[in-house]
Amino acid sequence: MYESILKYIKKYDNSWCKFMNYDNTYISAFDYPLSSNLEPYDLGAYKRFPQHNFVYDKLWIAKSQDLACGRMENVDIESRINYPIFIKPRWGHKTSSSRNCFKIESFNELEKYQGKSDMIWSEYIDGTERMTDFILIQGRVVYEITYKYSKDQHGYIDEWKYISQKNTCPTMVYDWVEKHMRGYTGALNVQYRGYRIIEVGLRLARGGSYIQSTQNKNLIDNINSAVDEGIWNHNIDNDMDFKPFYSFKCYTTVSLFYILPYKIIQSILHRFGCMPFFEYYFEPSGNEGMVFLQFTHGDFERGMRCKKFIENLVAYCNYILMLALIVAFIMIALDFKNHLAYFILLLISIIFLTRFLNPIDVQYKLVKVNKQQC
Repeated sequence: MYESILKYIKKYDNSWCKFMNYDNTYISAFDYPLSSNLEPYDLGAYKRFPQHNFVYDKLWIAKSQDLACGRMENVDIESRINYPIFIKPRWGHKTSSSRNCFKIESFNELEKYQGKSDMIWSEYIDGTERMTDFILIQGRVVYEITYKYSKDQHGYIDEWKYISQKNTCPTMVYDWVEKHMRGYTGALNVQYRGYRIIEVGLRLARGGSYIQSTQNKNLIDNINSAVDEGIWNHNIDNDMDFKPFYSFKCYTTVSLFYILPYKIIQSILHRFGCMPFFEYYFEPSGNEGMVFLQFTHGDFERGMRCKKFIENLVAYCNYILMLALIVAFIMIALDFKNHLAYFILLLISIIFLTRFLNPIDVQYKLVKVNKQQC
């Protein structure tokens, strides 16, 4: 019911954000816009590029690399499977998080996932995940930028990404792209472990926000020219450099029923000297916690301090509010006329309502991700 109400009023989100003076950091944080021909989301890209949307079939991705793999409904008859294996949703344009992605150590662990439709398995690929954004013109790579992930991860979610032109893409990944993406013009995001590709999308990472965070006009103009006109100007290749930076993810194992107001988050990030782009971004890590915020910073140490500060602050706020609520109800149970208990409930309610001092879309996404984890 609550989700349906939020979904209905989400159409007023722009008006609400304008009234509350909330910036859309996908717009306000960047000086140079990306072409409208660059789809920011997988579903839109799937529809726009029907000749190449086969890349959203993760089973096909695995088979194209000769990985051991198959559909979940066939697991019970495939007795020669070597464990561990990895299971995940089959279609990349229908899912956008790590939900239902699990490492499976034995056949017995598969039982609770047997009934899930559109799931696949593949051999488990060990190693730290990375990804590369490619720009292609008629199947030929004209630009690439690789994102290096942190070694420390929460499940399958990185703590941070290092974004630099000095990062390199494995040769086998590059070769796979040029072999299978013939005739394609546009952006391509490839995620991989070692040199084994695990997921592909016909768009840039995070809707192009990492590319835009470089604030390099020559780079962005060249990308726009490639997707709009099929032209890449190699004469300015040496003018597309940028200062390396980091993208940090704030993670929590607390069940989030409270999030900090937009202006408070913005103020904290400003005090730590973060770059302009940030977003409330909810990504579950299986059934064990989730990411709730992403921001960028040019300095690793200050960025990590900011990340830890926000993670601790959000956790403490949720713990304190939950504890205060329990205490208030116990006090009322012991003495129905306890005025202090009702004052505590009033105070909790006022603080809780400040979570709605955020874009409506943020509320809607949080409700959806909490529902997924139930």
